[in-house]
Amino acid sequence: MTRTLFLSHNPHESHLNFAKSVNSRVKVTPFDGLVKISKKWSAISYIYPVICLTFGFFLKIDEETILVDGGSSIWIATAIKIKHPDKKIIYLDGDLFIYKMLTDNFLIKKLKLFALRKIDKIISVSDMSRQLARKILDIQIEVCPPHPNETIKIEDIKKENYGLIIGRLDPDKKIVRTIKFGIQCPYLDKIIIVGDGLFGQRVKKIAKDNKKITFVGGVKDVSKYYNRCKFLLHLPDFDPFACTSVEAALCGCYPIISENVGASYLFDEIFKIKDPTNFKDINRKIKYILEDENLAKSLLKISIKNIPTKQSSSTNFKEKFNQLVKS
Repeated sequence: MTRTLFLSHNPHESHLNFAKSVNSRVKVTPFDGLVKISKKWSAISYIYPVICLTFGFFLKIDEETILVDGGSSIWIATAIKIKHPDKKIIYLDGDLFIYKMLTDNFLIKKLKLFALRKIDKIISVSDMSRQLARKILDIQIEVCPPHPNETIKIEDIKKENYGLIIGRLDPDKKIVRTIKFGIQCPYLDKIIIVGDGLFGQRVKKIAKDNKKITFVGGVKDVSKYYNRCKFLLHLPDFDPFACTSVEAALCGCYPIISENVGASYLFDEIFKIKDPTNFKDINRKIKYILEDENLAKSLLKISIKNIPTKQSSSTNFKEKFNQLVKS
């Protein structure tokens, strides 16, 4: 088996399991804080690629294959490829990086394209993301969906008529818009928000000013919120693969998600939203589900059967990874 190095500034649990499945050495780079700052101040987004490139030029690499994850790692990989053209670079879940290129200015788009052309292969987390990447890159792309968090505990308890917003409270998740929807929705008694991020303080203020909102903040065990709430609200413009949607489904919490979420293929149309800015349509979906919960529960059970497990997901990744390395 080829020797592999996995690079990430903030690795997802399932991505770490992917790396372990191919016996990869893991290196967590010191750029998580820098990436978070760049989302808040756009000027930093011009600086941190240079810092990451410099880091990559000085990084000692013995492995033949580099598996990279996250926006900062693509710049590190670019430096590695320039310095070591014989190394094989495989990009894992670069989907948000690629998606943002669609709205980037001309200069940033050119710089990102320069970096992406140093990539040899891609493993996307959804077919939706693969199709997006194919619009830009003519390279081999495989798909391996991640698995939900193993620590999720499923409880057989009565659910409250609450909406749950959970995860990273960052601009790309359209958190504020989703909260605005929750506040006006006449079919939800309360909105519970779990997580942290750039909008943490803003969300805290919204919760203070509106009794319908409960802001919990970041917690280690999110199971009780999935089990307590009837609906998960996940309404971004784009999300490569939302593990929160499959975790909610496992707990019997109905996912109300945008069509442009990579995990949406798992769910029936009654759970999917074409236009996340159309609050009237989302209200109709929630009303429809509440009027026929037996149907919603049966459709959710069908979805659950197709959700990847840790074993199936890791096995799939190992197969796809080995195909890319050998080809």
